[in-house]
Amino acid sequence: MKMMNKKDDFWIKMKKYMIFCILCILCIFYIQCIQAYEYPTIVPYVNDFTGVLTSEQINLLNQHCDEIEENTSYEIAVVVLNTTNGADRLDYANHIGENNGVGKKATGTGLVILWTFENERGLAIATARGAGETYVNDAKAAEIARAARPLFEDEKYYEGFEQMLTQIEQTIHERDTENKGTGNQQLVGPFGNELIMLIIIFGAIGIIIWLILRKSGYVGGGGWGSGTTGTIAGTLGSGSSGGFSGGSFGGGSFGGGGGRG
Repeated sequence: MKMMNKKDDFWIKMKKYMIFCILCILCIFYIQCIQAYEYPTIVPYVNDFTGVLTSEQINLLNQHCDEIEENTSYEIAVVVLNTTNGADRLDYANHIGENNGVGKKATGTGLVILWTFENERGLAIATARGAGETYVNDAKAAEIARAARPLFEDEKYYEGFEQMLTQIEQTIHERDTENKGTGNQQLVGPFGNELIMLIIIFGAIGIIIWLILRKSGYVGGGGWGSGTTGTIAGTLGSGSSGGFSGGSFGGGSFGGGGGRG
């Protein structure tokens, strides 16, 4: 019987590990494809699926959102729904933003304001990864949503959305002034938060590969083991990440932040 040497044993383990990773990635993509059918497709900026806003009110809110984007680069989607189909309204708002690409891809300047009537009655403000969650953090988003909630309970939906847009715009200007005054610049977009995430992911992959090499006896002896590790790590580290895009928005990527009201 032909005995397998260490090198053959190592590559068998690596193939099993890579097959496992590929299957995990395919499962994630499959789940995301299924989830995509559960969330509405929206357009900039106001999307009323219930008919509680008049045409004039929608036009006025669209104009305000357009002005905010011109002045701050923030893309804001306003969505009114009857139900979230049993899902948490903040998670639902994040999925809407993710699936429709709300926000600028490079900076993550995107927000979704959601009002839903039935199972998850209430407000939610979802923020995109990047400047969205930096300028309008979870605490501020919750504060803005709570302040507007009484207007929605009184069925003053236009007034409620208008108040929220105004407060969001003021918050962005205030935070922008603070950052300029202190000389601090936020590291956002593909060279900020996403870069940190990539470093963490590739670091974890590197540790797993190092453990496999160590167990197989290829670490510590120099020569082939050291060179192969460097080659694999370099190959895996050369990838890039892309944002989500859809609809007519810019392509921001949402990370689950925001607040409820």
